[in-house]
Amino acid sequence: MIQDGVWIGANSTIIPGVTIGRKSVIGAGSVVVSDIHPFCVAVGNPCRTIKLWNSEKNLFEKLYN
Repeated sequence: MIQDGVWIGANSTIIPGVTIGRKSVIGAGSVVVSDIHPFCVAVGNPCRTIKLWNSEKNLFEKLYN
């Protein structure tokens, strides 16, 4: 399920049954194989979250994985 306000980049593939949380951004060419949390930026193959929205600071913060 793709929730409200999601942006999906060109040539992205989304596997059936995956949920993409509201207001998330999926980078171009990404392959989404698992659920994506709301308010984040996710990219890659397989798709992984690289940034999360921090409502206290009012900005996206990088994740270091």
